[in-house]
Amino acid sequence: MAYDLATARIRTGTTITPDDAAMQNILDTAMAFAERYCSRFFTNGIYVEEFRDIASRTIQLRAFPRITSIVIEDYKGKTIDISHIGLDTEIGIVYGGFLVGARALEVTYEGGYVTLPLDLEIALWGIFDSLYATMTATSITVAAGGVKSIRLDDVGSIGYDTSVAGTGGGAGYIPLSSQAILDLYKLGMA
Repeated sequence: MAYDLATARIRTGTTITPDDAAMQNILDTAMAFAERYCSRFFTNGIYVEEFRDIASRTIQLRAFPRITSIVIEDYKGKTIDISHIGLDTEIGIVYGGFLVGARALEVTYEGGYVTLPLDLEIALWGIFDSLYATMTATSITVAAGGVKSIRLDDVGSIGYDTSVAGTGGGAGYIPLSSQAILDLYKLGMA
């Protein structure tokens, strides 16, 4: 399995090329929901993070594992000698005494998954399926806990369905099964 456009086409039975941009948008949105939910980045890439008024001997980078390169600059743009730092590339922790009291640091690094773990892909496909169903729906439906009735006589009123509570999370687009997997990837948990 792969989390990509070709797999999304197979998954949805879509073969029309003009739909590719919309399909890619849904893939990207599902990834963004997952990354925001976990407060970290999953895809491999180059990231720049800023840290201000550091009061600890550690800082947590948001794109891990496998940090392959790192450059740290102070608030004046001066590159810091990284031979004196500690770095755990698997959990994205930079540590060292130089951090305490640092006014500002900018960290540029490459990190994230080259290949997504299978359970993370499953969570992403759950979010994708939820978004795809919503964006391609041809009829209006009321979710549990949503509006039950609207009356417009004279003043008007709205009745809410209170028989079933909503599930929350990602505006309802992150299914509970995906949340359970993503909870294992939340920053500080992995």
